[in-house]
Amino acid sequence: MHGKVKFFYVKLVLGLNLLIHFNCLLSNQGGVNFIISGYIEDNSTGERLIGATVLESINLTGKISNTWGFFSIRIDTCPVMMEFSSIGYEIERITFIQPRDTFILISLKPVPIEIDEVTVTASQKHSSLSFVSTQAIPLRKIEKLPVLMGETDLLKGIQLLPGVQPGVEGTSGIYIRGGSNDQNLILLDGVPVYNVNHLFGFFSVFNTDALNNVTLYKGAFPARYGGRISAVLAINMKEGNNKEFQGKASVGLLSSRLLLEGPIVKHQSSFLFSARRSYFDLFVTPVVKAISGVGAGYYFQDINLKANYTINEKNKFFLSVYTGKDKYYLKTSETISYESEKLANSSKTNVNWGNITTSLRYNLILNNKTFSNYIINYSHYRINNIQEYRNTTIIDNEAEKEKNSFSATSGIRDIAGKLNLNFEPNNKHFIRMGFDSYIHFIRPDVQFLNSTRLLQENDEPEVIRSYEFAAYIEDESSFTKVTKLNIGLRYSHYLVGVKQFPNLEPRLILSQGLGNNLSIKAAWSRSTQYLQLLSTSTVILPTDIWVPTTKTLKPVLSDQFVMGIYYNYNERWKVEVETYYKNMYNMIEYREGTVLSSPDFRWQDEVVSGKGSSYGIEFLINKTYGKNQGWVSYTLNKSERTFLEKNDGNPYPYQYDRRHVVNAVFNYTLNKKTSIGYAWVFMSGNYITLATGEYAGALNTFPDFMITNSLYNPEYYTEVNGYRTPAYHRLDISVNRQKIKKERLRTWKFGVYNVYARRNALFVGVDSEGVKQASILLMIPFVDYSINF
Repeated sequence: MHGKVKFFYVKLVLGLNLLIHFNCLLSNQGGVNFIISGYIEDNSTGERLIGATVLESINLTGKISNTWGFFSIRIDTCPVMMEFSSIGYEIERITFIQPRDTFILISLKPVPIEIDEVTVTASQKHSSLSFVSTQAIPLRKIEKLPVLMGETDLLKGIQLLPGVQPGVEGTSGIYIRGGSNDQNLILLDGVPVYNVNHLFGFFSVFNTDALNNVTLYKGAFPARYGGRISAVLAINMKEGNNKEFQGKASVGLLSSRLLLEGPIVKHQSSFLFSARRSYFDLFVTPVVKAISGVGAGYYFQDINLKANYTINEKNKFFLSVYTGKDKYYLKTSETISYESEKLANSSKTNVNWGNITTSLRYNLILNNKTFSNYIINYSHYRINNIQEYRNTTIIDNEAEKEKNSFSATSGIRDIAGKLNLNFEPNNKHFIRMGFDSYIHFIRPDVQFLNSTRLLQENDEPEVIRSYEFAAYIEDESSFTKVTKLNIGLRYSHYLVGVKQFPNLEPRLILSQGLGNNLSIKAAWSRSTQYLQLLSTSTVILPTDIWVPTTKTLKPVLSDQFVMGIYYNYNERWKVEVETYYKNMYNMIEYREGTVLSSPDFRWQDEVVSGKGSSYGIEFLINKTYGKNQGWVSYTLNKSERTFLEKNDGNPYPYQYDRRHVVNAVFNYTLNKKTSIGYAWVFMSGNYITLATGEYAGALNTFPDFMITNSLYNPEYYTEVNGYRTPAYHRLDISVNRQKIKKERLRTWKFGVYNVYARRNALFVGVDSEGVKQASILLMIPFVDYSINF
């Protein structure tokens, strides 16, 4: 009986398959040519998934969902099984038996969080071109890494990637392939963020709880990106859960965080709200006031807001807002009495800075081949430094008062409009085109020195208005299943006053497969940058100002060449080796001896122009499967600068030319509840310029336990960046403990930054005894607690 049932089942399956194939032939008279398009989303939240893989099983044709989760693929066989996958999600397979154009919404189920660390990641072997020097940032793994003060920091996680150098120890600066901080285009939901730091650079402004997807382009980026010459960091916020309300609250040593999200109209619109605030001023200020009588405080805060509304399956609106603020204040007073004289002195300092970014976006699917995106952006960064000094002298009951004040203000404000189109005429071509327009309002550093007088008309701040336009087109072509080419052209045009700067920026990216697991890629790009940051310090200070290209200052240009070889072993181990060479022209710096506090200071008169070069090789071994996941990277690089007015016109090493950099980053899963994160970093020291003679600076005020004497005597003192600081290394460890109680996920994270208390140099200087270094970030424990509800 059992054999008869099995025989009947086999005949039924064969009959259905024949019927399906016959239906395909009848429906299209023997020829098949139709398009499957749609969105890929998270099954639990309704959020669109970026970079999800779409794979057709017969010809192994692959596509990747775009920045808004949309995909389109042409099918030339019937029936066909489609496979949809994304990292951290279960694979979904659907068979299409009708050869007709189909629009579909694919919902992928997230892998349960307790087994996420041992899940094989989605294969992108047959997907569209993966760009050279491009890395998707694994946010789940970044959140489990040990970090300073337990404050999860996106930029500090990126510092652990090959080709990325940190700045001063503990800061969030990212210096990519010899470029400076301001040469990185950092986009939050498509809006440029001009200041990405809190606490003078020690923490970044990005709250990872609110982020959905992050991609880093380290160089030779495609034509749709412009305005910077080194790298692009594209950050997308979460859209908000459109199915149910949920939240997350976190408490750490430095700050507290809150995340709320949920539907406005179920399945149609949703919101996301996140906030973060530090508590330095709440706890430190009263203690300092009680001990010294000095009123001092500092705090930072961030707020992210996002909302969306779906009109129908082809029309959707988004509103994205970010605002962040830092504030530092100091108040002192002193009274000295003599027999017939009384002196009263007081001072007040207020320094505050912050960003506002806003984006209104409209997504429209024009047809099954064309996706369009319309954006209006607003971005504003401003920093204020106000200092006031009052002196009162009382002699024989007669008071003489004197007031002096100093004010420095700078900032940049953008209004922008963008149009982006994605067009897929067939499976061999994916065309992107668009237009960007910016109006920049730039207020360079303006200083007022006021001694009991009113400001005059000529003290009014200068605001420079400029216009930037760009149009681009790029075609991602698949000549064969293993040969892919992205060829693009960007035209940018900058206007300031009556001066115009037109520039062509060609881009070329080639990928050649050498079998299922091995490929080589090469790229060349030219980039232009019209805005630069003038800086005098290794940390973010009020003296750092954004300045535009002017009639006397040319835009920065860069040519970069990249070549790499990539090996993917069994979807578990990935090995990458990349080499690059980059030239940079028309960069600006302050000339030597510039005095920023001078009342006659004009930034245009204090800058010099020069060029730079950078080249190197990067190695990356990435383990993506098993209980122990992570990566080991090694970077060998060299970066130089040449300015005629500096170092006698001779080339000198860039400050962050760290010749050797090693990163070992792993997360070990002990069980379903506990994991251990550890990161070891080794770097050659950075370059600095030491003054001749006695060094009279802040180093003399550091406590003895922070000072390490007798490093080694520098060979040259007067040469620009002629001294390399000692090698830097440290080990960080964290323990992550997760537990679900009453249907709420609770997470404890605790660990130690700089486990073996390495005395790395935060500052280095010279005094009468020789070269000294200050080390303050020794062994620092941390703890953080969060609960999902």
